[in-house]
Amino acid sequence: MFSFKVVKKPSNEQNSLEIDPSTSTKSFHHANWFIKSVHCPILNAQESESLAEILDFSPPEMLFCNNYLLLTYRNTHLQSSNNNIFEIRLCPVDALKLVKTGPGSEAHIKVKNSSSWSRSSRLTIQEPILFFDSGILFEDDLGDNGTSILSYKIRQMQSGIFFILLRFFLRVDDVFFRIYDTRYYFEPNSSVIDSAVDGFPDKTDRPSGGVLIREVTRKDAEYSHIIQMIKIDKSGQKPSPQKSSNSSYNSSGNSVDPLDTDDFDLSIVNNSDYISSLIQTPSYKSNHIFRLP
Repeated sequence: MFSFKVVKKPSNEQNSLEIDPSTSTKSFHHANWFIKSVHCPILNAQESESLAEILDFSPPEMLFCNNYLLLTYRNTHLQSSNNNIFEIRLCPVDALKLVKTGPGSEAHIKVKNSSSWSRSSRLTIQEPILFFDSGILFEDDLGDNGTSILSYKIRQMQSGIFFILLRFFLRVDDVFFRIYDTRYYFEPNSSVIDSAVDGFPDKTDRPSGGVLIREVTRKDAEYSHIIQMIKIDKSGQKPSPQKSSNSSYNSSGNSVDPLDTDDFDLSIVNNSDYISSLIQTPSYKSNHIFRLP
């Protein structure tokens, strides 16, 4: 039920885009990369129950189990029968299998009781976007106590560069915000990022297929702190170091409850890009470099 199969179609064109309207599938081929993005309806109740037995916990309410993003690297110049040497696959079941539910995990987060790599300069270069897509892998409203969503975006540029963002966004009302970001950045010209890649003493040692960089970041913040920052940001005020970190102040100097959200649109707390911009320092960050032959 939850298997995935990739069917590669040969193409003589350098860039080819195929769209299958019956399954909302987009396929794109550029240079050595094959990209496939699939969008399907959410699981029905019976399918969700079957998955719950596999995972041993209740899956998210809106689970797009058959949605996935697949990238396959094929170097046709390699003298090998198996030239599909690298693959990136983003799918909800694989993500849910990583959820920890045992002792010491954070699986039992309680809602609050109502009565209680330096980025490369290449990122800023303006060039045509050959392929763009985004999708949701799962979403849950946590019983009207917040939101949990796993989504992705991909951009393929004319130069061969592509960017992928896989984001897990969690908001538990009156408790905290959490954002897990996994970014993939492919640079076909490895000499552009020599300063980021170790172990290349001369040009002959550089990977001919380019370099894939994966950046993982985690951001956490208390709910009240983010609400306070939103209020300050929207009012144009600057936080005062003499005032309590749990309160903000209006122009008259009167204390304002940071959780009093009547004066701004609550939908902003679901804007993961905006919330991420408010959390300046990640609690975890790592970079991984993959050299492609």
